[in-house]
Amino acid sequence: MANTLAHYDRIGREIKIGDVVAYPDNNRMEIGIITKLNKIMVKVKKMGNGQHIRSGWTARDRGEKNRYPADIVVIDGPDVTMYILRESHVK
Repeated sequence: MANTLAHYDRIGREIKIGDVVAYPDNNRMEIGIITKLNKIMVKVKKMGNGQHIRSGWTARDRGEKNRYPADIVVIDGPDVTMYILRESHVK
């Protein structure tokens, strides 16, 4: 039996690894990429200029956070493509 995880965002779209999403973080809206689908939550890696992302061993140090699927929204389109290209210098 295949053990597949299916998560859906706030508006009902399926979440897949590699999707660009918007999610809340400390009273801000952040843009990130889904890196892992856990049993209940999804792991999101923050996109951006990387000035405040430390290098380290923990997920928090790498800018990764677990979020409930209902707290994120999958985003796509030309604006997201331009944002990814502009911020592609992040490690």
